[in-house]
Amino acid sequence: MKKAKQILAILGIIVLVGLYASTIVAALLDSTSTMNYLIAAVGATIIIPVFIWVIEIFLKITPSNSSNNEELFGQSSSNKDDDSNQD
Repeated sequence: MKKAKQILAILGIIVLVGLYASTIVAALLDSTSTMNYLIAAVGATIIIPVFIWVIEIFLKITPSNSSNNEELFGQSSSNKDDDSNQD
């Protein structure tokens, strides 16, 4: 889980730095699309961290193995068999 968070954070940083760099290069070259790059960079500054946060929440609530399934449902399948034999 911690490794996934680190990978997502690094990818987010790389994308944002790339957008900022392209905006600066376009501004220095006096490109006609500088304003579009700036709008994309500002929008991504808000959207990318929110997207990463949503993925982290999804990873946290999604069970990753069978032991997590037992915790979610309160009991293991072997306990269910024992309860039915007691009747």
